[in-house]
Amino acid sequence: PEDEPASPAFLADWFARTKELVDRFLPDVLWFDFGWHWDEFAPYRPQVAAYYYNRAHEWGGEPVLQYKEKLPDGVAVLDIERGKLDDIRPEYWQTDTSVSYKSWSYIEDDHFRTVTSLVHDLVDIVSKNGNLLLNVGPRADGVIPDEPAGLLRGLGKWLALNGEAIYETRAWTTYGEGPTNAPTVAFKEHENAPYTPRDVRFTTSKDGGTLYAICLGWPGESATIACLGELAPRIKRVSMLGVEGPLEWSVSDAGLTIACPPQAPCEHAVTFKIEF
Repeated sequence: PEDEPASPAFLADWFARTKELVDRFLPDVLWFDFGWHWDEFAPYRPQVAAYYYNRAHEWGGEPVLQYKEKLPDGVAVLDIERGKLDDIRPEYWQTDTSVSYKSWSYIEDDHFRTVTSLVHDLVDIVSKNGNLLLNVGPRADGVIPDEPAGLLRGLGKWLALNGEAIYETRAWTTYGEGPTNAPTVAFKEHENAPYTPRDVRFTTSKDGGTLYAICLGWPGESATIACLGELAPRIKRVSMLGVEGPLEWSVSDAGLTIACPPQAPCEHAVTFKIEF
């Protein structure tokens, strides 16, 4: 029980079983949920991390240790369940959430998210140096129901066109701009305000030669991005993923203004590709 501290015998047995699990299965990912943040686990947290990493080094693995509380920065991957961070974190981190607001497994009369909210969360998380771990609950026969399957296909369709701005990218010097930003807190995603076309998130190519500005909605005839005005002398070409040819752009005191094509190439969010 959470209100009773674990006994020394239980803790010793727990540590032995954890080592046995690592030795037997050689896990690529070792995940600690709530519980090991209790004070009595404090002596074992560094021992578990050391044992897992040392054993992975021996078998030539690339281990990922994930935690929610009570490890120093840089030791493992911080996980925010059903929540996000409000800024870029230098150390890599992760959000774990589900396509369902109500459950991690299959239930009847479920309440699902929208493709737009999934796309927007993915973009926001990646712009802040994070990763999205997205859960879906299949039925007992292993089949994913039609509604969550449709959500996954919708997210995949957006990534098929805009994945260049997500895969193998890095966080930029700032995560973005606009009126909307979620607070750093877990279990509050259902309270977050929806994003608007004025909300922009940035990612950059690994070599820094390309900046992606993702508008979380269709901006209309043009989009003005305030913080990019100072980059004008370096800009070689501006385009939109899914649209052929370059786009016209200009600079003023308001920032970098980009003329949009007549129609959006996709739903949910559009990506400006800025090459230097």
